[in-house]
Amino acid sequence: MDFPVRRIRSAVSWLPVSNGFAFGQSSGRIFRLLATVTLVSMLAACGGDSASSSSAGGSSSAGGAGGGSDDPPPPDPDAKKPRLTLFSATPSTVEPGSTTTIRWDTTDATSCDAIHDWSGTKPPQGIEQSDALSEDSRFRLVCSGPGGQTSQTINVSVEEPSVDAPTLSLWAAPTSVNVNDTSTLDWFSNNANSCQASDAWAGSRGTQGSFDTPPLTATSVYSLECTGDGGSVTRSVTVSVGGPPPPPAPTLTLTASPTVVSANGSSTLTWDSTDATSCTASGDWSGAKNPDDSEDTGALAESSTFSLSCSGAGGDISRSVTVSVDSGDNGIREFARWEQNMTTYGQQAGPLLNPGSYGYGTRWQHAYYDAAYVYYRIMDYTGNTEPWLTYAGWGRQTWYEERYDRPNYYLSGYHRFSLGMLEDYLRGNPTVNAATPAPINSPFTLVDFDLITENGAFARPVEFQGEYCGSCTNISRELAYAIVAHVVSERAGQPRKTHNTFGTNEARLQTYIRWLGHQMEQWRNVSYAQRGYQPDAGFHQMQPFMAGLTMKALIDFYEWEVESGRNPNAFWDDPTDDNSWPTVVAALSDFTNWLYAEAEVRAQGGAPAQYVGQRLWDSGAEAFRYADRYSPYEGQSPDVVSAAPDLNMLIAPAYAWVYKQTGSETARIQGDAIFAGGVRNACLNCGGKQFNQSYIYSFDYVRWRLE
Repeated sequence: MDFPVRRIRSAVSWLPVSNGFAFGQSSGRIFRLLATVTLVSMLAACGGDSASSSSAGGSSSAGGAGGGSDDPPPPDPDAKKPRLTLFSATPSTVEPGSTTTIRWDTTDATSCDAIHDWSGTKPPQGIEQSDALSEDSRFRLVCSGPGGQTSQTINVSVEEPSVDAPTLSLWAAPTSVNVNDTSTLDWFSNNANSCQASDAWAGSRGTQGSFDTPPLTATSVYSLECTGDGGSVTRSVTVSVGGPPPPPAPTLTLTASPTVVSANGSSTLTWDSTDATSCTASGDWSGAKNPDDSEDTGALAESSTFSLSCSGAGGDISRSVTVSVDSGDNGIREFARWEQNMTTYGQQAGPLLNPGSYGYGTRWQHAYYDAAYVYYRIMDYTGNTEPWLTYAGWGRQTWYEERYDRPNYYLSGYHRFSLGMLEDYLRGNPTVNAATPAPINSPFTLVDFDLITENGAFARPVEFQGEYCGSCTNISRELAYAIVAHVVSERAGQPRKTHNTFGTNEARLQTYIRWLGHQMEQWRNVSYAQRGYQPDAGFHQMQPFMAGLTMKALIDFYEWEVESGRNPNAFWDDPTDDNSWPTVVAALSDFTNWLYAEAEVRAQGGAPAQYVGQRLWDSGAEAFRYADRYSPYEGQSPDVVSAAPDLNMLIAPAYAWVYKQTGSETARIQGDAIFAGGVRNACLNCGGKQFNQSYIYSFDYVRWRLE
């Protein structure tokens, strides 16, 4: 019979014996080593003649009672059993990647062994920091001494840090309104990073705020979801609308065909309305009119405006249309008034830049749209140096020295006007010697023109976030000013920037011109599909004056390439699907006509219903509307789709340039209408900004129109 030696030794070695061999109780329970050795030898002999035996469980030598060499020695019967008086882990719960501190203390132990999630021989007392823990861990310590062994185990939990769930309160006051009344929503959230509106409202919202509903005609539900690190929470509130639905508001369209006639020519007015019961004419016609009809104007000796107002149970609506009379001699309409306004209002706006009379906070608003450049152009046009040179010097100090923080040129992308710098530099910095020189003006050098292309927001392609500008029209103004700044720098004498940050080994201007073409195509075709990095398509706006700045930047580049003997279309990349814009001239010819004759107000964003579908060129107001839609993202009010004649002169020059390049009578007639509306209706006494934006580019209109 083969006994596992380890088991036999364990079973026998602790038997109490008396008088050598008798098993049982004794007064002293003396452990008899002799009995143990004898019994082990007897049992081992049962396995055969050999003095040793083996089994699958291990081996034992008969050479001594201690057994195998890896076994601990038997405890000393006279020694105290060791004890772990302290074994702890602090903290016992940790976050992933954190550690815990293990402390232990013993009595009557000579050494300890660590097992499970730590290892090695440890002293009888100690403090040790664990490794970084990623999961629940178990630490066991076995301590030994002459009197035997003792052990303990401690567990450490690894848990993700607790994150408070977001909370949200949303309420409406009042919660019940009559038809066409409004309610105010208020909300407040904790532990949230962002909130998104849905149902009867939309868009991103702050984590707390207030919102006035539009006039309500039906019960509406407003929902808000706020999200934080601890999850999301949604709340909804209902605003009930009582009473019968309101009658529909009337609609009205009024057109003239043609809109431009020769002297003593006539046009046909056509109008159509819905939900209107009566209409009345005013302006250059009069009397009651049917809600739907047409009428001939009769012979017109001068430009005439025809207005029509219609009324119905749901309210009133008015429309106007202007029929222009063309003299046929290429004379520019309102040209004399444009010249007169230049000096009259220029001498009102210029003194507002005087640093001896006004603080910087006032002056920079009147220097916007490059006052220095504007006054240089007036000085050249009138042939009078003063007061225009002094005004130019004040404008230069306000904008370039102070606004741009020269020589640092830390400027925002939509403030980067550079034409005044060029005028001053090419003329030998005469503002330094003006009759009343600005005190801190110092001569411009070539270094300034390098800095304006390298410093400031949107100065280099990398700051447009990769190909962002190739797919997002919302930075069109910044891109236009970047193009102008690079052209200005080259005109001053700086070499062309032949590198960009994309590794494409093309000139910066080539990158910029490609992006500009993409923006024009998106505006022209309302093609705001996702292209790389951009916000959702509903964010985009078509603002005619922004398109005017874009077209003017493209023209400035084109003219510089021609003057320098380079191919002006070399950097142009036709962005259209049908290759309908093979050249810059072709692109601008199509785009200008579309903007004047076809572009419309869009429904997206909440534009007032009476404007949706109306042309961006408001012939009655003789001006382009500010935008083709209402954009709540920019904090705008719905009236941004109203006409803005103050901005006409930023758009008109492109039409004169197309006329110069192609001889298109359509471009000439359209351009003259834009120019005349800007002269007649711009608020030139509203301040320097309005004056400057009317004259910064209108000199180019006159030059190209008459060449």
